[in-house]
Amino acid sequence: MYKKYTKKQTVLLLCGALAAAVIVAVLLLIICSRGEKTPVLAESDNPYALLEKNTYDKSAFFEENGLKNYRFKDGGKALVGIDVSEHQEDIDWSALSGKIDFAFIRVGYRGYEYGLLNPDDRLHDNISGALKAKIPVGVYFFSQAMSEDEAVAEAKYVIDSIKDYDVTWPVVYDMERLENARAEALSAEERTRFAGVFCSEIKKAGYTPLIYGNVNWLLYEIDMPSLKNYGFWLAEYDDLPEFPYNFDIWQYTDTGKIPGVEGNFDLNVSFKDFGKAE
Repeated sequence: MYKKYTKKQTVLLLCGALAAAVIVAVLLLIICSRGEKTPVLAESDNPYALLEKNTYDKSAFFEENGLKNYRFKDGGKALVGIDVSEHQEDIDWSALSGKIDFAFIRVGYRGYEYGLLNPDDRLHDNISGALKAKIPVGVYFFSQAMSEDEAVAEAKYVIDSIKDYDVTWPVVYDMERLENARAEALSAEERTRFAGVFCSEIKKAGYTPLIYGNVNWLLYEIDMPSLKNYGFWLAEYDDLPEFPYNFDIWQYTDTGKIPGVEGNFDLNVSFKDFGKAE
């Protein structure tokens, strides 16, 4: 769903986040060297310190049947899946059966210019096809909300669109920076607030909300600590995920191939089985 960041760009983004943390540490050292009392940082002062860190073992990633995967310490494996929209056109879901563990399907999007709510043209075909092939389904919506009311309207639109289907995986909020789009000038505070409103509505309806974003989006365009009660789906197109904070799903390519199935797919590894009741 995102444009690809090069490894150098990803490293620079991560270095920016690390530099901010170093600056705070240096300031504290200066205070200590002056004999002044070291301030105790409350959660509101240093919220990122309380975010769960990325502790995935890099040596545990492996490739199987052409797809990336991850092996847990108990010997179990992560789950592999795809996310699709009308851009993939006609999908042979029966050919995907047994090759993937889940699929995220786009419900629709809000228009970039006028803000109208639009369905994905292949929503119902894709959900029906995936479920018929016994593939667990989650969904996502591409947001361009400019207010809390619009975020609520988007959530209700999604809920109404999927009410007749067995959606057992998360309902995902996807807002991305687009040039000349209506939501381009939103502040990080506004983006965070609208994501929270959307996720709250989704949770109230009995679904699991999730927030999608690439490295830059999650680190700089929203406030992750304010959304820590919801999970994150990371888009980082690289051999291994370097993102410093915890995430539930890793999207590692948008040009993936699945053996025996035509077309390109966004490919994902999920470290959590959302289909299991907790």
